Amino acid sequence: MIAIPESIDELTAEWLTEALRAGGAAADTRVISVNVQPYAVGRSRTGEIALLSPVYETPKASLPTEIIAKIVSPGAANRQNAIEMCAFPREVQFYRTMASEVPFAIPHMLYGEFDPVTQDGIILLNKVDGITRDELSRARSAEFEIDAAELLTDLARMHAKWWGEDSIPETGFMIDIKDISFGHVLGDHEANLLNLMPMLEKFLSSKSIAQLERMTGYREMFVAAARNMLRTFCHGDFHAQNILWNPESDSPRAWVLDWQMVTVGPGALDLATYLVIAIPKRHTSTLLMPLVELYRRELLANGVKGYSLNQLVQDYRYTALATLGVMIFALGSLEFIGPSFEIIVDEVMGNAIAGVEAVNGFDLLS
Repeated sequence: MIAIPESIDELTAEWLTEALRAGGAAADTRVISVNVQPYAVGRSRTGEIALLSPVYETPKASLPTEIIAKIVSPGAANRQNAIEMCAFPREVQFYRTMASEVPFAIPHMLYGEFDPVTQDGIILLNKVDGITRDELSRARSAEFEIDAAELLTDLARMHAKWWGEDSIPETGFMIDIKDISFGHVLGDHEANLLNLMPMLEKFLSSKSIAQLERMTGYREMFVAAARNMLRTFCHGDFHAQNILWNPESDSPRAWVLDWQMVTVGPGALDLATYLVIAIPKRHTSTLLMPLVELYRRELLANGVKGYSLNQLVQDYRYTALATLGVMIFALGSLEFIGPSFEIIVDEVMGNAIAGVEAVNGFDLLS
């Protein structure tokens, strides 16, 4: 194993040469210079991200011209979170063992390693030509329903492939809802909500804030319910910031990123994580149930049997509320950078609360 950089300043041409060779590039591959730029600042809860533009001694079509490098965050809170979550070793193992099996378009891992002694880790991925939902043109952004339908079709195909206890691969690195620590991020709800409260009071009604306060202690109820749901292989963090979109209406329409939280759990967990946050609150009433029903139809079309719409909706109610709880953890406990943070909080929390209300999720707290 070559030395793992502790900061993006250590991503030199010499180091990148060694990493690409270790990842499978030809032995004569040599990087003579590399431009390193911070990338997606403030978007990652576990890592620091950089865009690498290497110059090769002998350019080849097979060599990447743009590389995304992710290292364990130097920020104390985010680094500790990455370590506790086992985020980097889990993602490296996913790319090594399962990446070729998922139906999504995903980046290719050029090199990945984790040191269990120092807790440092790095992943090099080819850069995909996608952008966030907010960056799409107005015309392309108007195709949200079409985009979501294709995304959920692939999600259902992935879930159907590993649906049920006998189909889930024995990998040893995935999070499991049956583990005692599952859902631990919901356990600090009161403290995380208190950290967010100065911002939430700017955007939310007193009724919404009261609903969030009622979620203290939700973890135990959710974990008990989730352990009785049918399990499959899940992305585990299937939210809008982990999906990049094709600026054109071409295939693939989207790339799915950040496989650090791969989970053995209910498919509704991925479904809710995406829909609760991605659907703008003004469209929740018209888009939510048609997309939930589409996901179920695709499950059935791919071999899943005996999963009724009523059962899916009930599972979705629990997982939608859990998604809201996870967002309170993510936004309230970690170090984010940049002036857009308040805008993110406003949008994410507004959409998530509307998504929970649409399925009467807060009634589970009664």
